[in-house]
Amino acid sequence: MASTKLLLVIFLTFSFPSLGEVKKDIKKLSTIESKQILSNLRFISSNGKITFYQKNIGGLFISKNYKIRKILGGEKYSNFNVFEGKAKKIIITRDNFYLNKVNPNKPIEIFIYKEDDLLKIGEGIDPKFHLNDEWVSFYVPKDKSLIFKKTSLPPKEFSIRLNKTVDPFFRPTREMLDGNNVLYTDMNPQGETALINYREKKSKIIKKFTNLGTRIEICKKKNDVFFGVFNNERGLEKSEIFKNTTSDIMLIDEKLLYKSKHGDVGKINCNFNKESIYFLKTIFREETNFSELFSLKIKNKELTQLTNSKFVFNFFQMANRMFVTIDGKQLLIFGKKELADDRLPGDEVKNK
Repeated sequence: MASTKLLLVIFLTFSFPSLGEVKKDIKKLSTIESKQILSNLRFISSNGKITFYQKNIGGLFISKNYKIRKILGGEKYSNFNVFEGKAKKIIITRDNFYLNKVNPNKPIEIFIYKEDDLLKIGEGIDPKFHLNDEWVSFYVPKDKSLIFKKTSLPPKEFSIRLNKTVDPFFRPTREMLDGNNVLYTDMNPQGETALINYREKKSKIIKKFTNLGTRIEICKKKNDVFFGVFNNERGLEKSEIFKNTTSDIMLIDEKLLYKSKHGDVGKINCNFNKESIYFLKTIFREETNFSELFSLKIKNKELTQLTNSKFVFNFFQMANRMFVTIDGKQLLIFGKKELADDRLPGDEVKNK
C-alpha cells in the first residue's frame, strides 16, 4: 500500500509539469501629467513632444515643436482615434456620428498620416498595421471582408471574404507573414471558429475549434507567432497560449506557454517587451471572477500579476507607454508619466 501511494505521488509530481510560477509585482498606477485635457488626448509620442488631441467643436489637432496644426476636420463631437505603427506611421480614424449612431459594426473613416501627409484608405473597423507599416488592414462588417492595402509604392490591394456567421459582432484577428501570406480567423454559420492560412489566393484551415464561444487571438513578433485560445462559455472555460515560428505555422500546438481552467479576457500584446507577453488573466476569488493584467515570460513561462484592481478589462500600448483602463480611467502602468514641456502656444500668457 505504501509503495502504491509513493507511485501516485511520483505520477502527480511528474506527469503534469508546471507552466510557470505565478508571482506578484503589483505596479503603481498613475495618470499622465499634462497641461492638456486628458480626455481629449489621442496620442503621445515616446518623448512627449508630439501630441494628437481632439476638440469638441470638431477636429483633430497636432501639437509639435510648440506649434498647433489642424490635421483633420469633423462634425461637432466627432470622435478620433490615433494608432502608431512600428515604423512610426500613424493610423487615424474619424467617426462623425459617434454619439447618434451607436453600432459596433458602423464603418468609420480610416486615414494614414506620415510626415504631414494624410491619405484616406477606406471605411471599416479595427484597422491594423503589418510588416513594419508597409501594409494596413481593416474589416468591413457589411461585406464580411478583410481588406489589405500596401501603404507604399507600388500600390497593391487584396481582400479575403469571410463566412456569414451567427455572431453579428464577430471580429477576425489577423497577422501578415509576408505580402502574400496571411493568418486570420473566421467563424462558420454554426458558430465554430477556425484559424486559417491565406496564401497565393487560397485559404487553408490550420485548425478548427468546435467548442462554441472559442476566441482566437494572433500576435506576431519578428519570426514568432503567438496564439491565444480562450473560451468563457460555462462548463467549457479554458485558456491557452501557444508559440510558433512563422516557418511552421501549421502546427498551432507546437509549444504551450500557458494554460488555465478559467476563460481569460486575453487581448495579447507580444510587442511591448521582447522578453514577455502581456494579457488579461481571470482570477477566481471570493466566488467571483476578477480580471488582472499579467506578464508571461517567453523563455521560462513565468507568470507575474501586475495589477490588483479586480476589474481590469482593457489595456493598450501608446508608443513606449502602456495603460490600463479601470472604472473608465486610463492609468499609466509602464513608462514615464511626465511629458516634455507640452504647453501650447499662448499658455504662458494665459497663466500670467
